[in-house]
Amino acid sequence: MDTLPDTQCDKNTKASRFPNEIWAKIFSNLSHGDLLQVNLVCKAWYHVACMPQLKRKSKLVITRHNVRDVCGFLDYKDLKYENVLVLDKYWGEASNVEYAYLFKIFDSLASDVACLTLYQPETLLALNNVLPNLRTLDIENMLIDDDVLVDFTKFPNLKSISMPQICDDYLMRRLVLSLAQPPRLGLEKLSLFLSADCLDVLSMCASSLRWLTIGTSIWAQTIPTDRARLQETFAKFTQLEVLDIYEIENIEDARLILETLPKENYLKTLRLNLSYDENLLELIVRKWPDSLECLELGCCNLTQTNVKQQLSLISGKLRRFHLCEDGIGSEELLHIIAPKKNKKLNELKIHIFHLTGPLFFLILVERLPNLTSLELERCASKLTDENLSYIFRYLTQLRILCVGPCSSELPITHLSSKPNIANLKHLQALRSCFCPIKLRQFADKSAEYKPLRDEDRIFTNLYGRHDWRLNSAMCRGDWYKIKEIIQKGREWILDEIKKSEEGERGKRRFPVFQKLENMKNKLPPTYLVVNGAEGEPGTCKDRELMRHEPHKIIEGALIVSYIIKARVAILYIRGHYYNEACTMQMAINEACAAGLLGKGIAGACFDFDMVIQRGGGRYVVGEETALIRCLQGQEGLPQRKPPFPADDGLYKMPTVVFNVGTVASIPTVIRRGGDWYSSLGKDGDIRGSRVFCISGHVKRPCIVEELNAVPLRYLINRHAGGVIGGWNNLLAVIPGGASTSLVPGGLCNNLILDAESLRKVNSNQGTGAVIVIKKGTNVLKAMLPIMKFFRKGSCLQCPQCSNASLWYEEYLTKFIEGNAHPADIDFMWEIMQYSVGKTICYYTTANAAAMEGIIRHFGSIIREKMKQARLEMNRKC
Repeated sequence: MDTLPDTQCDKNTKASRFPNEIWAKIFSNLSHGDLLQVNLVCKAWYHVACMPQLKRKSKLVITRHNVRDVCGFLDYKDLKYENVLVLDKYWGEASNVEYAYLFKIFDSLASDVACLTLYQPETLLALNNVLPNLRTLDIENMLIDDDVLVDFTKFPNLKSISMPQICDDYLMRRLVLSLAQPPRLGLEKLSLFLSADCLDVLSMCASSLRWLTIGTSIWAQTIPTDRARLQETFAKFTQLEVLDIYEIENIEDARLILETLPKENYLKTLRLNLSYDENLLELIVRKWPDSLECLELGCCNLTQTNVKQQLSLISGKLRRFHLCEDGIGSEELLHIIAPKKNKKLNELKIHIFHLTGPLFFLILVERLPNLTSLELERCASKLTDENLSYIFRYLTQLRILCVGPCSSELPITHLSSKPNIANLKHLQALRSCFCPIKLRQFADKSAEYKPLRDEDRIFTNLYGRHDWRLNSAMCRGDWYKIKEIIQKGREWILDEIKKSEEGERGKRRFPVFQKLENMKNKLPPTYLVVNGAEGEPGTCKDRELMRHEPHKIIEGALIVSYIIKARVAILYIRGHYYNEACTMQMAINEACAAGLLGKGIAGACFDFDMVIQRGGGRYVVGEETALIRCLQGQEGLPQRKPPFPADDGLYKMPTVVFNVGTVASIPTVIRRGGDWYSSLGKDGDIRGSRVFCISGHVKRPCIVEELNAVPLRYLINRHAGGVIGGWNNLLAVIPGGASTSLVPGGLCNNLILDAESLRKVNSNQGTGAVIVIKKGTNVLKAMLPIMKFFRKGSCLQCPQCSNASLWYEEYLTKFIEGNAHPADIDFMWEIMQYSVGKTICYYTTANAAAMEGIIRHFGSIIREKMKQARLEMNRKC
């Protein structure tokens, strides 16, 4: 339960007019009984804190009035706050007793606090605790005086800082210079007002900053520095994704920044507050035509026709559009934002909006069917029930809705009427009138999930936003201190891999350390084989890694080869991947020219080379023994084990076979340490992250790196834009590629993509290829190409495999046509028992898993088709 500024005063009385029963009903309807976080402006907040809907808490707001109460609640173990706001701007001359309570709170929460907001410098000076996990510090609204100097050494892991707004140049210089003191922080988000000293900090953090908010000091209307220095500073940025120059008043300064900023910055969000013209808008569109997703503009000159045309063009390419212009009418909104149906726009925010009639509002919401966020701030006229009914009827994908504060009171009691609000099944936040409600709605498992942070991603160029070549790869951290790593010795590297608990990034998830440990006492010559024979439908992760992260693969092969004393690593690439093979060869040539491959690497007696062998594209060659035979010039057929490749591998020598993803991840694991990697993930499961390929009926098919134990619903909604037609339109999911059993939609709500959870639904992690199937799809026809793929891919060595592959395709075709007999379903179960685990390789198990999912979960569809076919035959007779 959060307490806000008006909680302890009499200014906000409207929320307290409603009894607790009404609030409880509203919470239940909005969150469907699964409420995670609420910000409620209510005078007596503690009266509703015991409601079952308000059990989970994620934010703590400390005021002078509740500091004693909060201190008293510290004994409850479930009160672990990561986000803390010390609302001390109303404290005035607080007593030492109140500060003592505050110290006690931070002594208890120090290890949990990750986000801290402060207003008074006295609080900051008195805070003598070290906050080891603090990542975000917000002192933007703090009134700094001559006696205050922030000690940033108390926050060793700080990534985000918002500097004070009201601060003269001398005090700002002291704060900025303190940032440059060791240990230097790898800042990713920074908010400050520009000055000559600030440019030094910007230059220092240019390579790591992803989010930058800058403005002009209130003491001057222009940036107090020469334009050449400004250009030199902003030319160094390479990772910037969010640029906020809303507070820069001079249009020429803003234009200079935008012109200087390199195109390689994948700018997603841009905020401007200028009397801009069409030339500035053209510059934005020209430099970032594909990456720009969110644009916030203020002070529009809508009297210019060219500006309207440019805004109409930009809005058609954006996902989020904020327009902070006074007095926009419905007709202008239609012309700028939705001259026709706009399916791409997800978020719309209008500062002041004049409703000229319900008809225009109806047309507006009809033309924005995929809107997930709608904020109508300071509406000039009251939103009627008719207007709200249009929102409930047409904007069913909304997650955030703000319809106020309004000039007149909007009755909030109607929200307890479930037929109105129930249509917004995806709603996460609602703010209306003077009684704002914020809530976040997730499934139980998703609520507990902490997503993979950007700084913990191993593959930083997975989307190909940056150049793959050696210089760019080194800027991203590849090959960093590779000589020092090699010189530390094999035992140290093996120990780090053991601590990381890393598993192979393929189907079997075998521990990497165990494979390398088996090679520890093998005598040379030994070999490393990197398996790039990726060929399963829906799986393309290795292809993207070879395309965009080739130097991670080469560096990983070098480290693994050093551990197993191999002088040569062979990268086997599927024949269809011609461009990827060319990229890998060019990367190898670059590494050789730079002295990273060849003789005497790292000043040690270690020679290493890497060669590429292209294959013919046969799927079964992905099995390690078949791959080794293929490299020896023989037919790519799996062999019985033992002997294992570690004993009898390539050319009868000890060999380790790893797939591309495993090899590529090892350098980062070694460089950042095994303890770091093992901290990612879930207890009892393989640790760390993996690359997921999301395809099928989703809005944005993609490849993304996430933790192994990621909730399926979060993965699809967060990275792929959700299921087409909404989550309720989900029919089934294949969670790990064609070789895994599909899972029906009813079991996917709380499904976690870890081994244990997938085993409970009779599936497995597979290759990490998530294939989504929506309702209305003939699931039997959808699975038929997979059966044909396995039938054609069989090597025909084992009768169980060759016969089962043929029967699966034949009987699935009968099931589709309805020409089968009910006994045929039982026959399929017998075939699975007959073939699984009784062949040379894993191929039969993978083939059977695909058929098992159909029979287990969609047997009723098969029987219904049989029934319809018999009725049709009887009618003809």
